Amino acid sequence: MAAQPHYLHVFSTFAPAGQELRSAALMMAMDPNIRHSVISCSGNVETADIIGDQADLTLLPFANDPGPLGGMRAMRRILREQDPDLLLTYNWGAMDATFAARALRYPHHVHHEDGFNADEAQRLKARRNWARRLTLQTAELIVPSRRLETIAREVWKLRKVNLISNGVRFDRFARDAAKRAAFRKTHGIPADAFVVGTVAHFRPVKALHRMIDAVAQVALEDERPIVLVLVGDGEQMGALRERAATRCPRPGTVIFAGLLSDPSEAYCGFDVLGLSSESEQQPVSILEAMASSLPIVATAVGDVEHIVPPEGRSYLVDPQLPEEGIVQGLARSLQTLGNARGEAQALGEACYAWAKERFSFKAMLQAYESIFARTRRNSA
Repeated sequence: MAAQPHYLHVFSTFAPAGQELRSAALMMAMDPNIRHSVISCSGNVETADIIGDQADLTLLPFANDPGPLGGMRAMRRILREQDPDLLLTYNWGAMDATFAARALRYPHHVHHEDGFNADEAQRLKARRNWARRLTLQTAELIVPSRRLETIAREVWKLRKVNLISNGVRFDRFARDAAKRAAFRKTHGIPADAFVVGTVAHFRPVKALHRMIDAVAQVALEDERPIVLVLVGDGEQMGALRERAATRCPRPGTVIFAGLLSDPSEAYCGFDVLGLSSESEQQPVSILEAMASSLPIVATAVGDVEHIVPPEGRSYLVDPQLPEEGIVQGLARSLQTLGNARGEAQALGEACYAWAKERFSFKAMLQAYESIFARTRRNSA
């Protein structure tokens, strides 16, 4: 009998955000014979609750060794002890593991880069560029966007670069009138309200204060109420609640819906998806919203302009504008769609058709499995 393949995943955090949720979906869809171990350097392992018993998953504790190179030494020891068939590392927060793999000349390594935090949203750090160039020369690199592919090849000078678009399960996000009504009833949202929704981890780079400020500027015709629903959690929760109370004092204008293990009901309750990030690459929330036949209002960061259909690009906002200009641009797009229900519905249908043709979960899964199979130990 063949040995059970062992994949070791190293994340900076295993909180439920885009990269972590995609990884969870892949683990649940892959061969159930694969054994997955996850290290979360921050200690947050909430995404494991979503996986449950749908994959063979073990959470491994982690603590840095003392000293400036303690993280790398600890990762090197774990890599020796676990001796996985495949090491999977994710973003800059897992670079100690990439240094460890490079020091051990570990050949079975796939690294994922999905984007940057606020500290690199406008300009990449030279030290980090050199670190990636040094440690990832022999690893397979997976990126979800054209911009990251260009950076990996031209700035980091890497050779094994694989562009894999994110994918979505369209059957999970179909529009459903009953789900729409249930979500709105749960959160006390009027049936005729124009609902702007976001699904995000509340980090500074998501710049969710912009969406609060934009909604505060929108006054719809016929006194139709506008409601902003923020789905998620994170370090910015307190600041966002305070800003919402200040900028949108009318009760019910901003709703904090919390973390949802299945956001499909929330998407059904939305009329438009709003994204106001300083930096993104290929946001999963946009794909899920398009699978739910929603139009998109967003900052045109990363590959967002390529993700939405041509007719939806006029509702995107230039991220290079001054802060006030970005907020005003988001508000204008929201106001236009909120006052043109037929146009919003038609745009949502166009978004669905565009995404259905380009962002299949099955195609994404097959691409990942192919790279993992050729990179892991004892691959055919």
